Amino acid sequence: MLENSVTRKNAFWKKVFLLGTMMLLCVMCSVSVWASEVSQTSRLGTVGKMKLYDDAELLTESEEESLMQYGELVAQETGLQILIKTTDSTQGKEIRLYLADEYEKLGGTDKQPAILLGIDMGQREAAVVTSHASIDYFPVKRTNKMTDAVLDDLSNGDYKEAMEQFLKDSRDSVINYGVKPVGKIVGISFAVGLVLAVIIVGIMIWRHPKISNSQVSASSYLQGKSQIYNRKDKIISTHTSSRKIPTNQNNGRSSGGSFSSSSGGSYSGSSGRF
Repeated sequence: MLENSVTRKNAFWKKVFLLGTMMLLCVMCSVSVWASEVSQTSRLGTVGKMKLYDDAELLTESEEESLMQYGELVAQETGLQILIKTTDSTQGKEIRLYLADEYEKLGGTDKQPAILLGIDMGQREAAVVTSHASIDYFPVKRTNKMTDAVLDDLSNGDYKEAMEQFLKDSRDSVINYGVKPVGKIVGISFAVGLVLAVIIVGIMIWRHPKISNSQVSASSYLQGKSQIYNRKDKIISTHTSSRKIPTNQNNGRSSGGSFSSSSGGSYSGSSGRF
């Protein structure tokens, strides 16, 4: 009788475990569908667009096509207005002002979230500029870093790589902004980990129903003879060598701040020489 009672009890808990597992899997599926629906909307809730004007002819046709495809994906995901423009002359304007004016000539405004990259081969300058609407995502400290990364590639003649790095940094700045995206990732990861942990532990309990009652004494690990060895290592001599690692003394490091376009639009950004 006792054995039958234990068997019925085990069967009952197995059913409870299976039901709980099915419910958790349903929740996971619901979260996956919700995440898929959210991913269809840009992070900024706006319709992004990518524009590329290679007036200085730094790119091949295939490179320009590749950058446009990548840039369009970034624009759709973030909701940013993205402009990359190369030129041989800024017509006497400071490069950041020139870039903001060109952006507005193409129909952009400072009310739209935008990130712009300008490369002037005449003065060998580059600039990263953001509109007032997206300045929270691209403060001066951030545009300084983005411009520095671009300048490194431009100094080596890697024009396509410089533009790709700009697009990557633009995406990361929006997608990883603040704590909300990180919190969402952590929450989903925690939920998935919890489900996996429950399943694994449940399988262990199911396959070994008496595991909770098992006892293992220390003496069971000490079968036969045991020996302890004492070993010492002696240091005979030491030698330390050092050398100075040269730093990059590039005088073209970026600097920037807020400024206004010729029409009075509010922008911020950084520039530097390469």
